[in-house]
Amino acid sequence: MLFIKPGYRNHFPFIIFYTAFLIIGLFIFKDYGIPWDENACRVDMGIVNFDYIFNGNYKALIEGNAKYHGPSFEMLLLAIERIFNISDTRNIFLMRHLVNFLLFATAVLFFYRLCLKHFKNKWIPFLGPVLLVLSPRIFADSFYNSKDLAFLSMVIISLFTTTIFIEKKNYKSAFINALITAFMVDIRIMGIIIPMFTGLILLIDFIKNSDQRKGLLKLTLFYLVLLVGFIILFWPVLWRNPIEQFILAFKENSKFPWEGYVLFMGKEYPSLQLPFHYLPFWILISTPILYVLLFLASLYFLVKNVIQKTKVQIAEWLHLFVFFLPILSVILLHSVVYDGWRHLYFIYPSFIFITLISVDNLLKKVKETKFDILFKTGIMAYCLFVLLTMVRLHPFENLYFNFIAGNSLKEIRDRYEMDYWGLSYKQALEHILKNDTASHITLCYTEPAPGLDNTKIFSEKEKARIFYTPAVELADYALTAYRYVRGPYKCLADYDIKRNDGVIHSVFDLRKKKLLLNDDKYIVSKFSYDYETTPVSNFECNAVKLEGAYSGNRAEVFNSSIPFGAVFNINVPVEPSGISHNKYLEMNFMVKTPKEIEAGVIVQIDSGAGTTYFWVVYELQTTLKNTWMKKEFKIKLPETVSSKDRIKLYIWNSVYNDFFVDNYNVNFYYVPKEVMDKVMKAYP
Repeated sequence: MLFIKPGYRNHFPFIIFYTAFLIIGLFIFKDYGIPWDENACRVDMGIVNFDYIFNGNYKALIEGNAKYHGPSFEMLLLAIERIFNISDTRNIFLMRHLVNFLLFATAVLFFYRLCLKHFKNKWIPFLGPVLLVLSPRIFADSFYNSKDLAFLSMVIISLFTTTIFIEKKNYKSAFINALITAFMVDIRIMGIIIPMFTGLILLIDFIKNSDQRKGLLKLTLFYLVLLVGFIILFWPVLWRNPIEQFILAFKENSKFPWEGYVLFMGKEYPSLQLPFHYLPFWILISTPILYVLLFLASLYFLVKNVIQKTKVQIAEWLHLFVFFLPILSVILLHSVVYDGWRHLYFIYPSFIFITLISVDNLLKKVKETKFDILFKTGIMAYCLFVLLTMVRLHPFENLYFNFIAGNSLKEIRDRYEMDYWGLSYKQALEHILKNDTASHITLCYTEPAPGLDNTKIFSEKEKARIFYTPAVELADYALTAYRYVRGPYKCLADYDIKRNDGVIHSVFDLRKKKLLLNDDKYIVSKFSYDYETTPVSNFECNAVKLEGAYSGNRAEVFNSSIPFGAVFNINVPVEPSGISHNKYLEMNFMVKTPKEIEAGVIVQIDSGAGTTYFWVVYELQTTLKNTWMKKEFKIKLPETVSSKDRIKLYIWNSVYNDFFVDNYNVNFYYVPKEVMDKVMKAYP
């Protein structure tokens, strides 16, 4: 607590609260799953930028999907991963969640200092961090959301350094503010609004203080040069053509090209056609209601001060600017937002700061009366109520709604997005792994990305038991977080994850219902290769002699110079005549690696005219180091596929790992539709 100035007795309530908050966070950070795009952020924003910095791979950077997403925090996380040689995916993601939480905890300290600087009543600076921490959605995301919550944390720190810079106007505070603000902008470009406000204040001072213009001009230029320099430094895509790339980044982030559907008020809207009140209403229904009422009261007091020409302080203008400008920008520019209002979580600290203004004014009115204690007691009682609600929801505090949204999650689930992060897959997988002792468990997810990603947070032995198929009829279990397939389902689930009377996630046991393809009568074509002989013409590989190969003396090698391999390319087998069939592909091989890898298995189908009409990538992840492990992929082919089409299967070494492949097999299964009709009647 050295961050707090002398006079510890004055800060004792905050010290107790903060210590409890920190200890709780350190105990529970392992409880949270891996959200939808956390792994993609690590790869596309962390690994790709590192590969450019240390290996000069500019092509992968500039052609990447996330080149205009600020990478500064992701690069910091990856640096920690590399410095401490963390290779197991479980430890990687636990480290990320811990660091994300510690950044938020640091930001809470800075928020306390912000409140101390502005409010004279000693109780209010204590209340500020309490309201910030006891915000269920913010608290939950502080562990795993390396974009929105890391940005929120850095916005708080930047607001503090901005306040100091505006107050002191010296070179030291300019340097610190430029450094912090640049790092913050390089997480999300919307952070540019804070230096915009700083520039506005400096301009006003320049106009008002004619005798200080020379010094202010030098200081402003010093600040701007540092700010621009640090922004470029922390964002590698800006190293070449910084102005052009920054403009392109701003354009993309102001209208991000996502064209999905969003559940809002019981109706699914295209993301480009959301009603103007989408953001304000989401803030209203997902924030504790007392905080909202106090915020509205604060706006009343601020408007009253403006009308009565009572001075509104710079800090208050700053927080009003940070809160309202992004909301207005999204509404006026028709920016794409989804998953509630998480893209604007960074305005929440300013929301809390503004909320404290009404508390300050109300305390002044009831000062030295019996209502003073009642007022404080009422607020703390409500905070205790919010805390108990968070305990009941844990580890799904991100599903918090107040009573305006509905009386229970059962009711709310049909109106608004629920577990859009897919975090509940962790608890569902834990249930299956605990209750099913089989060494080979095949799962089907209605939301494949978080389903696959959440396997990464388990131990090596547990991960090795889990296999994925997109074909539900081939799976042992079907899992759903009710985002892509909201229901209702034909049958009752075998296991439900519930909170507040609402089902968050369901698991269906399909072991007795699944279609067994190991009957030879369904096989129409098979291919096998053990790497010991010359490969046939339709199979391309990088075979080498290998001591300890799985079978024989040879295996296929993948490394930093080999991005593709095990390329199998043939015409789709002819469908047996007479009846229609469902067509399946099974691909399996053995993998051995010195460390955990991330690669992909690609299935590509081209029409007879040579046009690709089907392309999908399945994650290839190995966990048991220096051990041969079987990887299996069972895939349902499109109904339109025919023998005129050509199918291409290959392994994509996307981030240039070192590993080996042996005993490669491909089987095509054609199952009569009349058989499939009987099977599918039993499915949820």
